[in-house]
Parts: sequence; structure tokens; C-alpha cells
Amino acid sequence: MYMVLFATSVFILMGFIYWATAGYMSSQTDETIEAEIVGLAEQYQRQGLNGLISVIRERVARDPNGKAIYLFTARDFIKLAGNIDKWPEEGEVQEGWLNFTLNEELGWHNELDRPARARVFIVPGGLRLLVGRDVNEFMAVKELVERAINLGMAITFMLAMIGGVMMSRSTARRVEIINQTSQKIMKGNLSLRIPDRGTNDDFDQLARNLNEMLDRIFQLMEGIKHVSDNIAHDLRTPLTRLRNKLENTLLKVENEVQRELVASAVAEADQLLATFNALLRIARLEMGGRTDNFKRFNLS
Repeated sequence: MYMVLFATSVFILMGFIYWATAGYMSSQTDETIEAEIVGLAEQYQRQGLNGLISVIRERVARDPNGKAIYLFTARDFIKLAGNIDKWPEEGEVQEGWLNFTLNEELGWHNELDRPARARVFIVPGGLRLLVGRDVNEFMAVKELVERAINLGMAITFMLAMIGGVMMSRSTARRVEIINQTSQKIMKGNLSLRIPDRGTNDDFDQLARNLNEMLDRIFQLMEGIKHVSDNIAHDLRTPLTRLRNKLENTLLKVENEVQRELVASAVAEADQLLATFNALLRIARLEMGGRTDNFKRFNLS
């Protein structure tokens, strides 16, 4: 879950960076071409067809190895001016944007094939004007950004996986500590408490709550033990006095039937005293005292 959320957030960030860089460069290229077309249209309006051809030839001569692309053709695609010789095969004859490859067949001055982007403009009279730019550097930067994003996503996926495994293991360890301590407490070791790391996270809060609950349970159990112990102590003394009085009475009674009744009452008092002594013994044993005489015994 952590890996998916982390990778998705980074993917969105990378996508935004790609859109911001590549999209900005692409829009800058299109705006440059649009500005070229606007300038040539103004020249055509002021100087006519011959003036437009002169301006194109002047720009090509001024920067023969530049990135600007011009091709001005007649209605039958015969070249009138420009720095490429023929209309691109990928290009439409209607107005609009097109992408094509600059190569020797087009009469491009560079020996290597290069990507280009241009716009077609229909001049009155059926003449066609193609104005574009060499976008080789833009494509190189775009590929560089794409490779960086792909590499970044791979690294992100790896880091997200490592982070997810570490988080899941850390959580599993904390839960396992709570489970182990709880099992020991359920087996009777009520003095144990769940450790916390002091980070004040959710697990520490859970540990503190459980420890407070265990402390409260321990206090209640201790209170019950003390109450039972006190009751046994308080009742054993009057029972002992009662038993002694019955025993003294037994020595004075001469009637056989009455002697049996008194003897039965003494026996009942002895049983009550034995029960209270057993309660006191259990209380002392549960408090951890008087275990010297313990022996192993085979219950089967």
C-alpha cells in the first residue's frame, strides 16, 4: 500500500515535470514559427509576392546553417524560395501543423536526418508557404527528460519497495511484541508490561493504554485478595472462640444425645476453620510466599 501510494505520487510529480518542460519547449517552438509567419505575412502585405520571396532569401542567406526552415512554392510545388528544395512527403498541402524529417532528399544542408516541425500557410493565389524549425535539440532534451523520468520511476519503485518492506516489518515487530507480552500475561505473569519506544506514536499510545488497564486489573485483584484475607482473618478468631466454647461445653455435658450434638457442632467449626486456613494459605501462596515445601506431583 505504501509502495503504491509513494510511487503514484512520484509518478504524478514526474508527469508534471515532463509536461512543464516538454510542453513549454514545444509551445515556444510553435510560438516562434507563428511569429515567423506573422512577420512574413506583413512583408507580403507591404511588398507583395516579390517582396516575400526577397525576405525569405535574405533570411536564408543571413543564417544558412540556422534552425529556421522556409519553403515557398508555386501552385504546382515548384520552389520559389527557401532552404529546402521540395515539399515534405509527410506534409499536407492544406493549412496546419506538420512534423517531418529533414534529409538530403529535401536538400537540407545537414548530412544527418533531423526532426522538424512546421506550419503550412496558403498564400492568396494558391501559393504555399511552409515555415518551420529544426527541433532536433528539443527532441534530444525530450528524450533526455523521458530517460530521466523512466530511471527516476525505477529508482522510486525500488525505494518505495524498500520503504514499504521496512515499514511493514517495523509494524509487524511492534505487533509481535504486544502479542508475545499479552500471551505471557494471560499465562499468569501479571507483573509484565508492554514496552514502548518513547516515540509517542500509535503503538506507544496503545501500549500505555494496555499497561494502564493491566495496572488497574492488578490493583483490583490485589484488593480482592486483601479483602478475602481480611475476611478470613476476621472470621477465624470468633470461630476459634466459638469452637473452644463448644469444646468446653462438650466436657460438661453428661447427656449422651446432647454430647453428640455438641461434638457435631465442634466438627462443623473445625471444618469452617480448615476452610478459612486454606483461604489464608492460598492468599499467601498467590503472593509468592511460603513455597519452600513445594514438590512435584503426578496428577495422573
